[in-house]
Amino acid sequence: MTGTLPECLTRRTSFTSCLLFALTLLASGCQLTPPPGTSASSAEGTSGALRIRTSPSGARITLDGKPVPDRTPTVISLLAPGEHEVALKVPGYLGWDRKVFLEAGRTVNVDVLLTPMTTGSLSVSSVPFQSLIFIDGKPTPWLTPATVDNLPLGTHTVLLRRDGYEDWSHAIVVVENRQLQLKASLKPDRGIRGNLNIQTSPSRADIHLDGYPTGNRTPATLFNLLAGSHTIQLRKKGHITWSDEVTIREEKTSNLLVTLSRTEPTLSGSAEIDSTPPGAEVTLDGVKVRRHTPAIFESIATGSHTLKVEKRGYLAWEGEFTVRPQETTVLAVTLDYRIHGMLNLLVKSTPSGAAVTVDGAPSGQTTPATFDELTPGNHQISLEKEGYRRWSSPVEVSSNKVSIVQAELVPEGD
Repeated sequence: MTGTLPECLTRRTSFTSCLLFALTLLASGCQLTPPPGTSASSAEGTSGALRIRTSPSGARITLDGKPVPDRTPTVISLLAPGEHEVALKVPGYLGWDRKVFLEAGRTVNVDVLLTPMTTGSLSVSSVPFQSLIFIDGKPTPWLTPATVDNLPLGTHTVLLRRDGYEDWSHAIVVVENRQLQLKASLKPDRGIRGNLNIQTSPSRADIHLDGYPTGNRTPATLFNLLAGSHTIQLRKKGHITWSDEVTIREEKTSNLLVTLSRTEPTLSGSAEIDSTPPGAEVTLDGVKVRRHTPAIFESIATGSHTLKVEKRGYLAWEGEFTVRPQETTVLAVTLDYRIHGMLNLLVKSTPSGAAVTVDGAPSGQTTPATFDELTPGNHQISLEKEGYRRWSSPVEVSSNKVSIVQAELVPEGD
């Protein structure tokens, strides 16, 4: 039995009479409810909720760009009606993100079967240790012993390099969700060698040899360098980076004396480029540099610069950034995992979940969608989603790069 509060509470009536009336109702089992318009559940009627479940469970949740303390499965209540962006992530699985539309007074179920990452890992050790690790001919940021994660499945070539030793290489086959163990013993190099003595004015400049830091600062002597040509780079904060080719002579010590020029504080800045995963190649203003992420670039001219970050097994990232005088610009780039095969078309839309048609034929995929080995040339891409206008556009597909289509769908009636 339920009842509303008596009118005596809103009129000038004896307080004792109101109290006796309320006690009588409670004694009879009646539940008192607030008058219409003051219900405690009124907020729920003007908000929505999300019930999020994943397989596997325990996914981290990001809602509208902000982390949620709970993990799946969970219910997030009292959300404003409208569009919300949900992102889910579990270690070892591909991330998932979608936009979800909420209506007032309703709960939307988000049930997601997460896809395992089709990658493996490699544990590398060597004697001697601190050897540079190359994978498929490209240098990585790691020195032995190290663990290299997120390696694409299939065959790879691992090469280890250390001054004073012969290169060591081995072919491996990466298996899904397994870690390979690789142990190497490098042989001393019998090649002809020489030394290089480096002095700078001012001193304490960092020395880089053939694109890699030596850990030494000027004045210093680099011993046992292979005879022949090498690239020396000298870096000191507040000074222009010096770089040139030097020749190491057989069983002799060559001398290098460099005067570093100061930078104009109003004409340069610096940039720190990082990526997930690390070890990606960097192309700055159209020039591929001999460094991999994470990388620091000093004495960069102020203004706009173009950047391309790419890594085997991942989609390349391209964009622009601005360098300001005497400031360090930090860029953290996340590379999207590339599906194995000759991927040459990626179709995205806002909102996602649109059916994709290629050259008039349904693809069976919804956005975001990837296509392998499409014939190079022009293709007509169409997207359809309930409640939105049909979207269509031609796209040029190449055999040696990934074409990306980003569509903004317009709601019907707009």
